Amino acid sequence: MSAYYVSKAKIPKISIAQLQNPNVIKTIMLSLIPKSLVYSNLIVNLAITAWSLTIWTFAVKHAREIELEKAFVSAFIPTLLFGTYQTWNILKIL
Repeated sequence: MSAYYVSKAKIPKISIAQLQNPNVIKTIMLSLIPKSLVYSNLIVNLAITAWSLTIWTFAVKHAREIELEKAFVSAFIPTLLFGTYQTWNILKIL
């Protein structure tokens, strides 16, 4: 999906001075990538993070030989922080 948008993108001409301004770069990037692609990227990232939570839960359960609930809590805390960080970074772009 993203390859389709990249292949159809028309890159504007910019000067070296414009490259120094982060707002100009943000505007150019948002004009190249549609918001629907950013939102779909967010959904895919959160789904992969949820799958990682499952893997880490069972890894902790078997490595430490603890109950599944305790393993879930110990894996959930860093996963929640990472998911929040991912969501914040992606939504910050918009």
